[in-house]
Amino acid sequence: MIVRYKSEGGKLSVTDDIGHDTWIRVTQPSGEDIASVSALLGTDVYEVNALLDRDEGSRWETEGDVTTIIVDIPYRRSESSGPPYDTLPFAIIMNHEVIATICQIESTVIQKIAGGAIKNLDLADRKDFVLKILYMISLEYQVQLREINTRRKEIESKVNYSTENSDIIELHNLESSLVYFSTSLTACNVVLDKMKRNAEKSEDARHLDGIHDVLIENQQAVEMSRTYRSIIDGTRELFAAVMNNRLNAILKWLTAVTIILAIPAIIGGFWGMNVTPLPFDNTPWGFWIVLVITVVICAAMTYAMKRKKMM
Repeated sequence: MIVRYKSEGGKLSVTDDIGHDTWIRVTQPSGEDIASVSALLGTDVYEVNALLDRDEGSRWETEGDVTTIIVDIPYRRSESSGPPYDTLPFAIIMNHEVIATICQIESTVIQKIAGGAIKNLDLADRKDFVLKILYMISLEYQVQLREINTRRKEIESKVNYSTENSDIIELHNLESSLVYFSTSLTACNVVLDKMKRNAEKSEDARHLDGIHDVLIENQQAVEMSRTYRSIIDGTRELFAAVMNNRLNAILKWLTAVTIILAIPAIIGGFWGMNVTPLPFDNTPWGFWIVLVITVVICAAMTYAMKRKKMM
């Protein structure tokens, strides 16, 4: 799907014309869409197709008057199984006339930009528009990282009363999402550093400040992903320790019960021998006397074990 935008008075508006200072928004492109965009940008169809590979690495490169920037963009997966968050390549291609963004999904970031989240937007300043897109991507990473941490807290809160296998699996999936985010953010940092060096070389002070702002937000997202991943490692260790402690408590209780139940078995074994004489052998109340003695010994043993915290 292709949607074209023009900027007027700092706001975006949809247009059918393709001319100078046009933003071409390409989402879930078909073969026809890719061919159309390639023709407008003056790039090869194969190169644009390659940008849609989900394993395509982040980079910044210039060839002639065409500049290509590829970074990973975060998104929430709709599948119920597997990591709830993932990343996909997001391509920005621009020449001296137009700028195009290409992505396989309907990105939340692009939806916000198209909805007017960026104020005083001027598509004539394409470099500034690119930096604002990258800035919004960094903010979106932070939003989704906080969602991951919130879900981690919900899982951790259950550790005191219940630990299900599904919680452990979900914790692993959250950590997988953090790995994806951390890898993508680190690669984005490399792209931003390259853009910063290029701006310094060309003495582009106006855009250098914008690159610096994006770098700060991106680095903050990197630190957040590392911190949350470390916390999840600690949460997993907490789960393991709690489950081991519960298992040890159950085994200790079963051992104590086994010892106590062994007392009636031993006493019953002695009085069950076919030998004489036995205590209380000829007493009418012999059975009840032995039973009381057994109960008293068991009660005393139980009391002693509880005092020593063996039960």
